[in-house]
Parts: sequence; structure tokens; C-alpha cells
Amino acid sequence: MSEALGVLLICDNKDLAMVDYEGGFNLDAVDLPRSHRNKCLLGLDQLVVFGSTKGDKVEEGWLWTWDKIQPSWIQRRMVAERGINALLQGEFLMIQAGVRGGLYFWDTSSLLRIKKLPGEFAWVNPGGVTIMGGLPLLGVNGSNKCGIYSYGRLNKNDPYALNLEYIPSHGKFENVLIGALTMYEDRIYCSWKDGTTFGTDVLDSDNKAEARYEGLVFDGGESFTQKGFRQIKVVTKPLPRDCSIEVFFKVNQQTDWQKATMQDGSELFDHEGRSKAIFSIETGGNEDDPGSGEEYELAMNLHPNGNDTPEIISATTYFEPLGVL
Repeated sequence: MSEALGVLLICDNKDLAMVDYEGGFNLDAVDLPRSHRNKCLLGLDQLVVFGSTKGDKVEEGWLWTWDKIQPSWIQRRMVAERGINALLQGEFLMIQAGVRGGLYFWDTSSLLRIKKLPGEFAWVNPGGVTIMGGLPLLGVNGSNKCGIYSYGRLNKNDPYALNLEYIPSHGKFENVLIGALTMYEDRIYCSWKDGTTFGTDVLDSDNKAEARYEGLVFDGGESFTQKGFRQIKVVTKPLPRDCSIEVFFKVNQQTDWQKATMQDGSELFDHEGRSKAIFSIETGGNEDDPGSGEEYELAMNLHPNGNDTPEIISATTYFEPLGVL
């Protein structure tokens, strides 16, 4: 349920129930076709947008609009996914539909799939969305990388990015559920379930969490050319005391990450006040030439200390073409 159009609206099976400002109750303010079940709603200017499902086995989700004046819905749009799970208004109206992580843009005219959440399966509960500093947050379930994700951008010319912002206190990525998210006094509250254990978390503003960065697969535009990936240069803001950075890499989409080492053999960059580190791929891994391949991925672990954490400015990998063999 949600407040919209100056009244309280409630998703109630195939009906949209309404409690008006005088306390009057209308069980079926909007009555959808019998096969539909309302799941989520959102006030949007002079309209309310609500999403429905036709069950767990039907690949149809429907979007509807209504203005509280008309006797029935005004507009509808089908999304070829297993129901509409959540609606959120950030920079644009964002929709999470189906069980395979589909994120959509809809302006009540054009419908566009914009992103897929990580994992073969992924979905968001109707209450598992909120806004933090202008960025939409989504509590992702059903994936092998469950957690609280953001999707958006901070500046006009930035690309849109999907980022895993927080992991609830259970510390797990799989077989856990996030029920609801909300913001209150600039702090995120999250409800979760882990088997028979339930909990509610609040963001700790006095301590930073461990951070993990994983880059996309890089092939230099030539996936057929063998390359020698040699060194990784990491530039940071001056490193705070007792903070550190680890660097990992994969070649040709290997299953396991290999650890890169610094020139002195250290696996950690932990020099207080320093702002540059060079990691070598040539001295990492178990293969004779661990840095050779056609494709490459980079990852970093950022280890904080209290409310201090490493801040990365850039990470650059140097490589050379080796030929086609």
C-alpha cells in the first residue's frame, strides 16, 4: 500500500482498494480483470501507476494507470515477464519485472529494458525499494549475489551504473531474502530473512564496510589477439592508517581469481600516506605465464579501519599484444 493522489491505496488481489482523506473505504476503486493480481503501486504526478501479475507460471506482467477520477484504469501496458514486482521513481520511473532480473524504463509511452540484475534469477519484493541521495536502491533476492544495489548516476554526463552498495548483517549472497527497504533520518533500514532467522539492519554511519570491486571483461576490442597483461597501477587518495588494498585478476574468464603482488612480493598495499602502488601480474598465480590471454578482468578488495577506507582514483592495467596464438 502507498499514499498517492491524496489517498491511501492498497493492492488487494485483483482490486485496488482506497481509503480517502475523510476515512471512507472503497474495496474496489479499480477492478482489474479476474486473472490479474495487483502487487505494487506508485504515485506519479496526477496518476497512480500499479503493476500486476497473472501468476507464477505466466510470462505476463501488466502496468496500469489511473487518476482517481475515471471509473476504471486509463492505460495499460504488457511486459513480457512473470509479473511486475516493484516500481520506483528516481531520475525516471524504474520497473523491476519477472524473476530473471529485468529492469525497465517506462514513461507511460515507451517501454525499454535497461539492465539485468546479476545472476540467472533475481527479483525485488514490492517493498524492497527506496531512494538514497537521489539513487534508487533495490533489495535483490533469488540471485547468487543478493544484496542492496543502487542503479543510477550522480552527474549528468556519468554513465548509469549498477552497484552492490550493502550486504545485510548475515553476510550472505545466496539463499537469503530482503523484504523491505526504507530511508529515515539519512539512514537505510533493511528487513531480511535467512532460513528461520529474521532481522532488521540499520546502516552504521561510524564504520565503513569491506568493499569489493569487480571490473568487466576487457579484450581491447580484439578478443582473438593474445595479450600479455603485465602490471597494474593503482592511484588512490593518501592511504589512511591501517587500511589496505588487495588486487586480483582473471585471464580468459578463469573460475578463480588470482592475486597480484607488489614489486617487493607483498600482497597488500598498506603504506600509510602513500597514494600509488604498482602490482605485478608476472609474479602472481600458479601458471608459467599467468598474465597471458585474450581476455582480462580486474578486482580489488578495500579493507577499512573504522570510518576510514581506501579511496581509489584510478586503476590501470598495462599490456602488450603477443599475437594470435
